Amino acid sequence: MINRAPYHSQWSDPSWVEAIAVGNADPCADPTWVKHGFPSEHDYRYWMKRVCGLACLESILDHWGISRPNRFVLLQEAIRNEVYVPKDDGSVLGLVYRPFATWTGDHFGLAVEPIVRTSLPDFLASIPSGGFGMASVSQEIRNPMRPRISSSNGGHLVLVLGQEDGIVVFHNPSGVPPYQAFATLAIDQFSDFFAGQGMAIEKGGG
Repeated sequence: MINRAPYHSQWSDPSWVEAIAVGNADPCADPTWVKHGFPSEHDYRYWMKRVCGLACLESILDHWGISRPNRFVLLQEAIRNEVYVPKDDGSVLGLVYRPFATWTGDHFGLAVEPIVRTSLPDFLASIPSGGFGMASVSQEIRNPMRPRISSSNGGHLVLVLGQEDGIVVFHNPSGVPPYQAFATLAIDQFSDFFAGQGMAIEKGGG
């Protein structure tokens, strides 16, 4: 089963993702940045490159018709629940799986199972029917046909919508077409970018 969840990018307008993520354009040059509720351009620039997991969560909640606040308020709630932990050196620890599971269970009625040290086939098999997976991958999955720059995987989350006939279908919050919304890769290709961990997500505990 392939979920037809709406796509949400890390930045306001999906058509700007390539210019921002690949071309280093100013995210606030897109005038629609204000719709997410951030109080300043500085806050928007700082956080939007770090909230791939929240973009995935928005897709899930909207698919199931679960009410949610705008992204800035969602982010503040996530920080209060230690899903993201800002550090003194200006970096951020997150998205942290266990606090995310607790927070989204308490606030949105989701059942989230963190999965670590797993193969991609086992991870895909763990996703409940009608549910979703958030997979930890290399950001280089944005351009999967290009030669890899780094052999390291992880640091980025994509939303797995399902698999069919050996093909993984996913939303990449920082992806560019054709690997942005409803992107497809063969399991062995996706596995090259997979970090061996992620989360399986379903509604209302099944």
